[in-house]
Amino acid sequence: PLAAGFLLVWLGWRDASVVASIPVFVIALLLLLTLNARDKAVNAAQAKEKLTGTDYLDGIKKLLKNRWVVALCVMSGFRTMTLMGLLMFLPLYLADEMHLAPTAVGATLMAMQLGGLIATPLAGIWSDRSGRRPVVMAGFTGTTIVLAVITLLDNQMMLIVGVSILGFALYAARPVMHSWMMDITPPHLSGSSMSLLFGTQSAFNFALPPLCGLIADTWGLTAVFYLLAGTILIANLMVLAIPNSEPNAIKD
Repeated sequence: PLAAGFLLVWLGWRDASVVASIPVFVIALLLLLTLNARDKAVNAAQAKEKLTGTDYLDGIKKLLKNRWVVALCVMSGFRTMTLMGLLMFLPLYLADEMHLAPTAVGATLMAMQLGGLIATPLAGIWSDRSGRRPVVMAGFTGTTIVLAVITLLDNQMMLIVGVSILGFALYAARPVMHSWMMDITPPHLSGSSMSLLFGTQSAFNFALPPLCGLIADTWGLTAVFYLLAGTILIANLMVLAIPNSEPNAIKD
């Protein structure tokens, strides 16, 4: 984000977008060169164990019958809605409401990512020791509180601190939710459970942009943050519906 802010100042929107797309193609090329040969060897070794399409659909049906899996998917969907809304409308709020320069907007968004960078390993260690539920609830509760008060901050430095705390709380829950899903599903359905989880997240994100845009046009950008606080609050309440299980404790 910080580099993008400087690119906007130097090059403008169009050229900055072109330059920002270069790392995507570089990473794609590296993945193609480094993983292609390995995947061929692994696929050849596991060809006899590969699930058929019917097996995959049967696995999805079993997962959908598990109320804990469904609750975790829906909870993750609300959490992803909150994150997507922030990534879309936080820059607009910083630029239009706080009147920050592009470099300052980039620095603020970088603070959010740095908060997440610090939080994820700590959250993983904590969840291994105390279980998944306390970590997710702490992250969601912190996110709800910060979203509710962030629009009251009018000092740039305090805003950066608030956004970094927001990133710390929101990103901390992501790897823990993935681990939680693996805990409550059988090992042979781990891939299906992940596809169901990410599919649910995509479905929840489908209606978010026009809804938030309508709210912003009607009541202002500040109202969008109250909506996002509501979505993460719903996710927090749904945490109580999922057992705080030990790894591989639930196989239904």
